[in-house]
Amino acid sequence: MEHLRDYQNTVSSWSCLCGNDRHKFKLESVNHGVSTSQTGVDQASHSRQPLRIMEKNGATMPVQTTNENEEAFAADDYAADAPTTAIEDDLKKEAEAAPKPQNLNWTLLSFLAFITLGALWGSAFLFIKVAVHPKTGFAPLTMVALRMVMATVLMWGYLGINMARSPELRTRINQNRSTKTILKFFIMGFFNNAVPFALVGIAETSINSGVTSILDSTIPLFSIIFAHFFLKGERITALKVFGLIVGFGGVVMVCLNQVYASIEPPTIHDIIGYIIVSLASASYAVASVFARKYLQGVPGDFVSTGQITSAAIMMVIVSLFWDLGLSGSNYKFFYHASWQAWGSIVYLAACSTLMAYLCYFYLIKTVGAVKQTMVGYLLPVFGVFEGAMFLHEWDGLAWYFIFLEIVGAILICAGIAVVSLPSVSDVRNLIGRSNRSRKGKAELLDFENEKQSLVGTQKTVNYSTTEQVEANVYYADVADKKV
Repeated sequence: MEHLRDYQNTVSSWSCLCGNDRHKFKLESVNHGVSTSQTGVDQASHSRQPLRIMEKNGATMPVQTTNENEEAFAADDYAADAPTTAIEDDLKKEAEAAPKPQNLNWTLLSFLAFITLGALWGSAFLFIKVAVHPKTGFAPLTMVALRMVMATVLMWGYLGINMARSPELRTRINQNRSTKTILKFFIMGFFNNAVPFALVGIAETSINSGVTSILDSTIPLFSIIFAHFFLKGERITALKVFGLIVGFGGVVMVCLNQVYASIEPPTIHDIIGYIIVSLASASYAVASVFARKYLQGVPGDFVSTGQITSAAIMMVIVSLFWDLGLSGSNYKFFYHASWQAWGSIVYLAACSTLMAYLCYFYLIKTVGAVKQTMVGYLLPVFGVFEGAMFLHEWDGLAWYFIFLEIVGAILICAGIAVVSLPSVSDVRNLIGRSNRSRKGKAELLDFENEKQSLVGTQKTVNYSTTEQVEANVYYADVADKKV
């Protein structure tokens, strides 16, 4: 009986240490029985029901639980655990409410996706120029309609594969299926696809692709202006005004440089071309602000597929009435369009739309939306140099005109960088949210460590040696027989 007295004294001492509350801290052995894997006791020889600690006639001893008294034990344990669980839940809610830091670091694959996205979007201006060639290409609106129809087929295939692989995506799409969502898709398709694509196509019938890419990269400058009036917390500061001045100063320099660099005097079509490309950038900016305000929480690939489908419907209708008309003679460009023009349409649909969106979504997931927006700096780089290399747009220009065009592009990028800088209040709010997040996580971690240390102490008391565990099992058998 010596082992039984030692065991009872040990457990009783621990019960006193915990405030004579035998339920305040549960033992691992109470919940799961004697673990033979922890103690080295042969599981086959000591297979039994879970053990619990019970006071009987003033003494504390382990007893075997049965089906009849298990519910009573569970009710006691739940009541004893309630304060502890409430504190733990409060700490978890406080930690989860704060923004969770993400590991959005650059990798080799994300960097390659970033460069690829810049190349795909930047090269679109080159292929648009080929597709709308007056003699061997398509009419601008028809070019956009063909591109959108092909892109719609590809994007629905991409969305279908994602939905088949992700039940969560299917659930989110079903939650956002409504007439209002479809109407929003048509608005996005109008401002983000139909209008800018058509305007850029019309502009490139008169101005070169390099200048178009430079002017098209001013989207963030227009976004700052529209966000000031339509988004809360997006106010124009003195620093952003300076960035707008620098950015639009670069636009003026590029346009004037093209005017003076031309051998022939600029025509009205050239001036209109510069204006409508700027309007295309403004249309992109409207779509960006609209999406941030009304499409938060809708899956990105669902939005992209919906807006492209909407743009395809609109552009097919417009091109039928504007470019093609009702006369069959208007369809003759389908016969004289070169294979380069057809290849450009396919490239614009498959690469500059589908593949570009794949890279876009991958970058959003891996490096975040903020870093992804830096791809805008690559558009004029690829657009200008691809136009000069493949379309010979720099042939015959003096070196200082080329230099001024590059300087203008740099000024636009500098202006975009300045307006994208966070304000002082934004930095303070970000630091405050980060501190609250760290504080909540630290409190939760301390709470968990304290619980684990107490449980670990209990394990030490009850599982100090293999010999004592064997004694526990033996005297539990004795107690069962007496009961």
